[in-house]
Amino acid sequence: MPPSLAETLPWIAASAALVLALVFRRPRTALLAYDLALGLLWPHPPSPALFPVLALVALLVPEARMNRFSAMLLFALPWLLAWAEEGVLAAAGGTTSAVLAHLSWLLALGQWVQKGEPLRFAETLALLVAAWALAPLGGAPLALNLSAGIASTLLFGGVVLTSYRLAFRDPLTGLGNRRALEEALAGLAAPCAVAMVDVDHFKRINDRHGHAAGDQVLIGIARRLRRIPGASAYRYGGEEFCLIFTKRSAARAEPALEALRRRIGRERLSVSGKGGARELRVTVSIGLAIAEGGPLDAWALRAKADEALYRAKEAGRNRLMRA
Repeated sequence: MPPSLAETLPWIAASAALVLALVFRRPRTALLAYDLALGLLWPHPPSPALFPVLALVALLVPEARMNRFSAMLLFALPWLLAWAEEGVLAAAGGTTSAVLAHLSWLLALGQWVQKGEPLRFAETLALLVAAWALAPLGGAPLALNLSAGIASTLLFGGVVLTSYRLAFRDPLTGLGNRRALEEALAGLAAPCAVAMVDVDHFKRINDRHGHAAGDQVLIGIARRLRRIPGASAYRYGGEEFCLIFTKRSAARAEPALEALRRRIGRERLSVSGKGGARELRVTVSIGLAIAEGGPLDAWALRAKADEALYRAKEAGRNRLMRA
C-alpha cells in the first residue's frame, strides 16, 4: 500500500466510524474511533497511557442514548485525561500503557463473548490492533497508520452492520422486519410464492398468560419458520409473519407450509408468564399465493396471500388456504 494511502485511510475510516457512531448514538464506539483518530493526530502525548485509558473508559461508557452533555464530555475527555496523567498515570512508568491496553481488550473480549453482537466483535478486534499500535507508540509511522486504519475500518464495519440490523431486523424474533420484507418484494421475480402466517387466538394468549408468554410464542413460531427450506421469513407485524419462496422453492411451498402447520399444531410451546411456566398448544392459519410465471406484481401477490389468510381464519383457523 502506498504511504500516502496508508496515511489517509485511517483518517477516512476513523472519521466515518465516528460520524456514524454519533448519528446512531453509540457513545462507546464513538469514543473508540475518537481514540484512534487522536492516536494518529497526537503521536507524542504527555503519557503513552492516554490511548489505552481512553479505550478502557470507552468500554465502561453505558450504551444509552447520547445527549448533548455526554457528547461534549466525550470530546473533552481526552484532554481531561491528558491533564490527569501528568500527575497520576505517568508516575507508573512505561508499563502503564501496556497494562491498561491489555485490560481494555480483555474487557472488550468478555463483553463480546457475553453479548455476541457484531459491534462488540469489531470493538474487540479494533482494541487488539490499537493495543499493539497505539499503546507502545514506538513502532514505525507506516505500521502505526496501517494498524490504526485496520482498527478504524473494523469499527466502521461494526457500526454499519449493527445499524443494518437495527434497521432491517425485528428485535424480538431476529427475523427480517417490514422494511426488509419490502426490499425482498422489490427484487422478487416469478416463479415465486408468498405466504402470510398468523398465530391463532394470539390476543387470548396475551390476556390469559401475559405479554411475556406471548413474546415467547412469537419467538418459538419464528424459530420454526426460519427452518423451512427455501423460504425467507419476515415478521410482518404483531402476530403475523410473511414467507417468501423464490424460483427453486416455489413449487414446494404448499406441502412445506402444510407440514409446518401440522407440526406446530402437534407440538407444545414452553412459556413462562402469569401463573408460572406451562406448555401451550398453539395453531397457525396460513394464506398462500403463487405466481408461476409472467409479469409479477409482488405487492399484489402479498395482498392475495393476505386475503387467503383471512379466508382461512373465517373458515375456522388452523388451516391453509391458497389464493
